[in-house]
Amino acid sequence: MNNQKKHLFTSTIKVQSENVGTRIDQYLAQSIEELSRNRIQQWIKLGQILVNDSAIDSDYSVQENDMITINAEVNHPSNEIKPMPMSLKIIFEDDDLLAINKPVGLVVHPGAGNLDNTLQNALLAYDSTLEQIPRAGIVHRLDKDTSGILIIAKTLISHQHLILQMKNRHIQKKYLAVVQGVPIAGEQVNLPIGRHHKDRKKMQVRDDGKEAITEFTVKKKFNNYALLDVKIITGRTHQIRVHLAQLGFPLLGDKIYGGRLRLPKNADAKFIEVLTDLRSQMLHAHQIIFSHPRLEEEMQLQADVPKEMIHLLSALNEYNT
Repeated sequence: MNNQKKHLFTSTIKVQSENVGTRIDQYLAQSIEELSRNRIQQWIKLGQILVNDSAIDSDYSVQENDMITINAEVNHPSNEIKPMPMSLKIIFEDDDLLAINKPVGLVVHPGAGNLDNTLQNALLAYDSTLEQIPRAGIVHRLDKDTSGILIIAKTLISHQHLILQMKNRHIQKKYLAVVQGVPIAGEQVNLPIGRHHKDRKKMQVRDDGKEAITEFTVKKKFNNYALLDVKIITGRTHQIRVHLAQLGFPLLGDKIYGGRLRLPKNADAKFIEVLTDLRSQMLHAHQIIFSHPRLEEEMQLQADVPKEMIHLLSALNEYNT
């Protein structure tokens, strides 16, 4: 039998008016992505989830301004996620949080059949105390082939504070994106996203999907391509990639949503090679703005643009002249 380790999962959430009438297990599963409805129902039965300091049943419907508190112990096998040393590009660190620049190709969380060589493995090797924090302190994600800034909580209090900021949309996440086509101007995209009806590994715009809001401005126009500043209001899986593809401006290098690469007729062999050799989608999380969980001061952190995107932009500039 595997030894069991425990960590305490804590959270406090205030229900907003738009969620009134939703079953509490459904509401919490939507609010805290890492929790399943089954686990939530178990915690409710054990009295580890309270509403306004009182026990409730799983079929309770939340009301405006309800205060939901979670204090639950989570067991997991000690050998489930192993520390694995690897190089981390640290942008910022203090006693409360850590910020890194995630490279392309690094998976954030272990998954089925993929328990090794993830950011979570690396964080456990970097700081063994992170095993006491849910998911080693990781509070948000980036796709495997998206680079950029991630913040990690180093204490349970910081974790709770950052999760709440994420839930209340108080954390601003800004991206750089290089796309095919040239938008006339920036815009706000408000199109719901859900699982693809045929391919469960993909997402798509669908009427019954979850609310998804993306804002972008055109930072620079090239011949047939553009560099965008993108800000996400919500944080759905593959949100930026799906929204931009839906508008007809897919990310360069996106092998899932990019469609057929449109090569200009007058492009030379060198330029074509740059476009066809891209190893990932051209999306980089370059800035994050949030409130420090202990000092309550505004933090603005930035992650250097990866070399591949710099190389592409240089090629686009040359092609543009």
